Parts: sequence; C-alpha cells; structure tokens
Amino acid sequence: MAPSSELYVCTKTTTKENPKKSKPSHEPKSHAFAVPSFLKKLFKRYTTLKIISVLLGVYIAIWSYAPAGTFGITGGFVSPSGYIIDTASEERTEEGVILTRGSLRPIVAENALQMVCLGVTRVSAFFMYPSLIMVFTTKFRATMEVIMTSPLSMFTYDDLHELHVFCGWIVVFDGVLHTIFHCIRWANQGNMNLIFDTRSGISGFVAVICILLIGTPMMFEAFRKRINYEVRKYLHYFFVVFCIAMSFHAPLSTIPNGGFACMIFPTLIIWYTLDSLYVYIKMTEKIDTTTFHVMKTGVQLTMTVSESFQRRGESGGYCYINFPWISKSEVRFM
Repeated sequence: MAPSSELYVCTKTTTKENPKKSKPSHEPKSHAFAVPSFLKKLFKRYTTLKIISVLLGVYIAIWSYAPAGTFGITGGFVSPSGYIIDTASEERTEEGVILTRGSLRPIVAENALQMVCLGVTRVSAFFMYPSLIMVFTTKFRATMEVIMTSPLSMFTYDDLHELHVFCGWIVVFDGVLHTIFHCIRWANQGNMNLIFDTRSGISGFVAVICILLIGTPMMFEAFRKRINYEVRKYLHYFFVVFCIAMSFHAPLSTIPNGGFACMIFPTLIIWYTLDSLYVYIKMTEKIDTTTFHVMKTGVQLTMTVSESFQRRGESGGYCYINFPWISKSEVRFM
C-alpha cells in the first residue's frame, strides 16, 4: 500500500466581541455592492492579458471603420454622410439590418449616437475574448495540470482561481456594457424588436441573462450572504447555455469582422467535456478511511492515497475534498 499523504484544511474562526467593550471603528463601511478590495489588486495584474484585449479592441475598431474595412468606403455599407447602412436596400436599413455575405446583421448606424454605440459594442466584444477563453480554461483541471508540469508553466499564473475571478468580472462588465449599447442604438432607431427577431438579438439576450446568473451571485457580498454556496455553484453550470447561445451569436461568414464565436464556444464545450471526463476517470479517488485531527486553526486530514496522486501532488496544485455530512452552519472551509 502506498504511504499516506497529509492534507491540511484551514477553517475560518471568528470571535464575537462585547459591543459595550468594542471601540468605535473609524474605517469606512463597505457597501454591499462595492468592488471587493482584493479585486482592486487583481486589476493591477495580468498585464499581458490586458494588452492582448486592447489589441483586439483596436483591431476590430480599425477593421470596422477604416476606409478599407468592412464598413469603410470600400466595404459598400457607408452612406454619403459616412454612416453605416445597407446601400442596396432602404427597406433593410429602416429595419436596422444590412445584408453582408449572405447574412442579415443588425448593425445599422444612421447617426453619430448610433455610430458611437456600435463602436462600443464591437470593441467591448473583442476586448473580452481573451477573458472569455481564460475564464473557462482556468477551470480545466486536467489541462492546467499538464501545462503546469510542462515548460509552458513559465508563462502561466500561480493562482488560477484569482485569474478566473478577474476574467469573470471582465466578462460580466463587458457583456452588460455590450448589451446596453446595442439596446440604446436599437431604441434610437425604433427597432427594439431586433432583440427577438434576429439570431444575434436572441442569442445575446440568453447570453447576458446567463452571465448575470453566473457572475453576480459570486461577485457581490450582498448576494453571497443571501444565496447558499451550493446554489451559487450550480448557477455556474449555466455556462453551458451561455456557450450554446454564443455559438449562434454571429455567422461564420462574417470573419474577420466577427463570427469567431461559432468556432470558439463549441470548442470550449467539447474541451470542457473531455477534460471533465479525464478528471473523473483518472484524477478522482474515493478515500475509504480518513483520520481527522482537530487543531487550533483548522483540521488536519491524514489519508492513504495512490502513488499517482502523490506524484501529481509533488508538482503542486489543488485537491478538492467532499464533506457531504458537514452542514454549512457548522464549519466553513477556506
């Protein structure tokens, strides 16, 4: 039998002070929906990810509005005043769509406000592409283990969960921003029906609802206090619905001015499925006997694990332990 491996699980301990003896606090009270302090530190990190995001935003802005771009002078979708219309059909322009490469796109912009709104939506979409990919891949446990034990580990981050949190904030913020400015443009045109009459509108509506269900319960203290962790965790599985919706958000024919989503998100779903199957079959072990030692600041667990588990542990990583019999009101594991 392989030698045992010791795991140490910390528990958060709190003490109640006598309100009569406690000193008044001069620190400002934290708002329930304020940005967590640790997140402010995160936004000072991940420079490479931010640079890639900015470059993608610049790319789509240039490709969309430069004279040689899709909506430029040579693109065939510009009115004499410089706005984006379907030059071949006034009817389609009034309906808020243009016909490009065989697909109807709800991207008409007939005045300065609409041009600004369209610009914000396109830049925000491409800006969050790296975060959209990383928010998924940081939770691909088998894939990340392979990367962390290869030369590629030189280019990765130590705390993948922190990166996951950072990317989650970017996706929620950019996703909501993207949706709001589309709605402003369509409302200005009088074409709010495009939300439910076009593939981009329907898929975008489903996607932003999923984003809010996945992200906001984890982001803000007000929700974390009122929603059980198990509920918040299961809401994360709406990422499957999100991926399906995004797979239909823009047609493939619009590449390189869009259309990448229908390749990226099916790939992520397939990748996640294969990664999860490998984790379940090859990286999951059932422990029959575990020894618990209660300590001052936590609980030490001693258990017998396989040699392969020990080899994986030598390179570092996470070990997920299931405690189905412990109520959340008894102890909180950090």
